[in-house]
Amino acid sequence: MLDEDPFHGNLHHSDPGHGARVEFATMPWARVTLIGLYKKSNPAAVEETLQNHLACALPTTGSAERSATHAVLWRAPGQYLALSAEDQPDRQKEFTQALDEHALIIDMSSALVSLRLLGTESIIVLARLCRLPLYSRTLQQNFSAATRIANIHAHIVRWNPTTGYDLFIPRSYCASMARMLQKAARHDSP
Repeated sequence: MLDEDPFHGNLHHSDPGHGARVEFATMPWARVTLIGLYKKSNPAAVEETLQNHLACALPTTGSAERSATHAVLWRAPGQYLALSAEDQPDRQKEFTQALDEHALIIDMSSALVSLRLLGTESIIVLARLCRLPLYSRTLQQNFSAATRIANIHAHIVRWNPTTGYDLFIPRSYCASMARMLQKAARHDSP
């Protein structure tokens, strides 16, 4: 059984009086699946499978697509993260079988933890820890990028300018990430 709080109590709301106004919230995606396309896979067939099973399109480079209960994030050339808000083993099995000849499917649900940075100053906090050009207009809506945040491999998603940032980080780095985000929110050097 995995910890209920993977951040071990280290994730708290920032104090607006002592730094950036940022709210941290865990996001309970029930299922995170890595999709690695085979070199000879048919992108049209993969797109059809995603539409049929997740109601999402295959995202273009650096973007993300979502429906009411699912999302698909571009991770790298030929790699995607499929997110599901519900854990339905029968539907997951059907999805995996439908993609079997086109992609390698790996369940990352226990390996990655999701975190949301909310607030008008969340971009400032992330900019202190990440080298992505977060102020660029191309990174304002439906963007998805694999990067490093303070030397921790992470995946950043931004659905729109008002929702803040969703981060996906390895479970083993949760406590460290929480401390670094807290420190960055207090205007300390990371």
